Amino acid sequence: MMKKISKKWFSLAIALSASVVVSAAAQAQTWEQWIDYGYPGYSETGESWRTYEYYAAHDYSYRYLSHWDRGLPRVGTATWKTDPLPYHGIYEVRVTFRASENRTPEANYFVVKDMYGNLEEHPISQLGEGVETVVLGRYEYRKGQQPYVLLDGTDDNYSDCADAAFFKLIEVLPDAVGPAVDLLLLRKEK
Repeated sequence: MMKKISKKWFSLAIALSASVVVSAAAQAQTWEQWIDYGYPGYSETGESWRTYEYYAAHDYSYRYLSHWDRGLPRVGTATWKTDPLPYHGIYEVRVTFRASENRTPEANYFVVKDMYGNLEEHPISQLGEGVETVVLGRYEYRKGQQPYVLLDGTDDNYSDCADAAFFKLIEVLPDAVGPAVDLLLLRKEK
C-alpha cells in the first residue's frame, strides 16, 4: 500500500537532492591566484622599495625595503589584493619572501580573516636564507569579496621583503541563500 506524499514533503525531498548534487559539483571547483608586484592587485606605499632579481623568487624577482637611498626612510607597505572571488568558501592564504641575514626579525603581515573584513596579524621573521613560503591560514570568504594581505614595513628600520601572495580555494561552501533555501521556507498548504 502506497502512501500519498504531500506537496510540501515532495518539494523538500527535491530541494535536498538538488542541494546534494549542487554541493558535489561545487566541491569539484578549483580556483587560485598568485599576486606579485606588477600584477593587478599589488600596491605599495613608501619610496624605498627596490627590485632584486633572484632565480628562486616568484617570477624570478622580489621587492624589498632598501637602505641604499640614505636620504629616504626605509618604511613602506605592500598589499596583495585578489580579484573578486568566484565562490563562497574556504581559501588558504600564503606569502613568499626571500629570507636573509639583513631582513626584519618581525615582518608584520595582516590578512583579512573573515567575510566581514576583520584583520588578523602574523608577525614572521624574515631572517635566514632562501625563499620561504608561509601559510597564514585558511579563511572563509564570500563570493565577490576581495580579501588582501598587507605587509607593514613601517614599524622598524629593517628591510622587509615582499615577494608574492597566493590565495587558493580549498572548499566551496553553500551560499546562505538560494533556490534550495527558498524551497525550505515555511509554506502554508492549501
